[in-house]
Amino acid sequence: MYVIPFVMGSLDAKDPKYGVEITDSPYVVCSMRIMATIGTDVLEKMSKTGAFFVKALHSVGAPLAEGQEDVPWPCNLEKYIVQFPETREIWSFGSGYGGNA
Repeated sequence: MYVIPFVMGSLDAKDPKYGVEITDSPYVVCSMRIMATIGTDVLEKMSKTGAFFVKALHSVGAPLAEGQEDVPWPCNLEKYIVQFPETREIWSFGSGYGGNA
C-alpha cells in the first residue's frame, strides 16, 4: 500500500487543493508524481497549516491468490469511481490507472 500526500498545483498557491490518496498500485504513485506535487514537503505544509484535504482511496481490485503470478496491468472487470462531496472523499475501484481518485 502507498500513501500519497498531494497538492494540485503549487505548494505556494493562494488556495492550494490538498489531498491524501491511499492506493495499492505503484503505477498510480508514478502517475500522481506526474500530475501533482507529492511527497514530504506537501505533508509538512498540510500539517503546519492544518490544511483541509480530500481523502482518496484507490484499488486496482485484483488481489492475488496464494501462488498466483501478477500481471503487467492488474485491474478488475468491474470499475467504480464514486465521489462523496459531503465528506470530501473519492473512491476508485477496479481501474489500473487511478488518476481518477
